[in-house]
Amino acid sequence: MAAFRKAAGLGVDMIEFDVRMSRDGAVVVIHDAKVNRTTDGKGKVGRLTLRQLRTLDAGSWFGAGYRGEKIPLLEEVLDAFAGTTGLLIDLKSPRLYPGIESALARAVKARGLDRRATNGVILQSADKRALQRIKKLMPQAPTALLIENPRRVTAGRLLEYREFADALHPRASGLTSFFVERAHLYGLKVIAWDANGQREVAALLRAGVDGIITADPGSISLPAESNRQSGTFP
Repeated sequence: MAAFRKAAGLGVDMIEFDVRMSRDGAVVVIHDAKVNRTTDGKGKVGRLTLRQLRTLDAGSWFGAGYRGEKIPLLEEVLDAFAGTTGLLIDLKSPRLYPGIESALARAVKARGLDRRATNGVILQSADKRALQRIKKLMPQAPTALLIENPRRVTAGRLLEYREFADALHPRASGLTSFFVERAHLYGLKVIAWDANGQREVAALLRAGVDGIITADPGSISLPAESNRQSGTFP
């Protein structure tokens, strides 16, 4: 939550984060499948109860000033930021957490966040089936497919993807203006992830991307005339 508050203070359009599910069905915000790296605990997220997860210190690994930070619930992040900062929610390895799409949809729909993207919610995943399930549960919710290698995306795949995705989120490295133009022809927005450094960001903007996902937004400056449309979907 400290990182999210800092990002919001920088004026970002959206905050990107990963969700997994506890053993007892709570949707929690954590990147790794295990708690070992970023907390003082051990074990897989899906094998720990919410109560066990909430006892862990998720801040000390980063710095002493963050000691005591907790693994957030999805609902806590939605309530703290939705309406003021857009939220890009990544379903991480959803096959490990049966029912996570339904649990996520309940939380999003309960807050009326399934029908808009600006200052609302976008659901992303590298798992096509998860996005297909999300679209059935929330037909109007914006969805995005994570792409590791944009060079492997054919016209046939673009036809397939647009059935359940509103946008493609390809890795920044290897992304070309040709890919962006072709995705746009198929009605898909393009937001590049893992963009690092001003030079790479400038190249992506020249390629025509609709948004940038970076781990260090404070190091990036965007021109006012940029064509980025971070988080804004029709």
